[in-house]
Amino acid sequence: MPGVKGNRNNPYGRDKIKVRPLSVGLPEKEIILDQVIYWAGLQATAEEVASSFFITVETLDRHLIEHFGMGFVELKKRVGGSGKLSLRRYQFQQAEKNTSMAIWLGKQWLGQKDNEQTVIVTQEQLDASRAIMEQLTLAQQEAKNGSQKIQEDQSPQ
Repeated sequence: MPGVKGNRNNPYGRDKIKVRPLSVGLPEKEIILDQVIYWAGLQATAEEVASSFFITVETLDRHLIEHFGMGFVELKKRVGGSGKLSLRRYQFQQAEKNTSMAIWLGKQWLGQKDNEQTVIVTQEQLDASRAIMEQLTLAQQEAKNGSQKIQEDQSPQ
């Protein structure tokens, strides 16, 4: 069923598909194909698109197959890259202002990673650092005791 182009109800000439109701007395519905393609590009689900036109997913699929020769899933595969491209463009713009976005993009797309360093310490080095820590602790205690003794000597008797 060919789409209807450019009339007073459709001034921009966007293709529409008339959907006849299954029950007598219900109004016809229209599927605006440009809108379906746009939403598919934005990664919308078939349920979201169908509900926006107040039709079922089956009705949407049936009419897309008639018009394009493919259902919603195949259409989304073909046009879904446009939404990803817009997102990628936005991410790169954000990376210019946002350091964490730049780091994330570097990790995701450039294989960059945080540097993880492993340090191997010998037993001699460990013993030496323990001895230094003990000396520092003793020096701190002596300094504390010395300042207390000076205060006691200076206090009035």
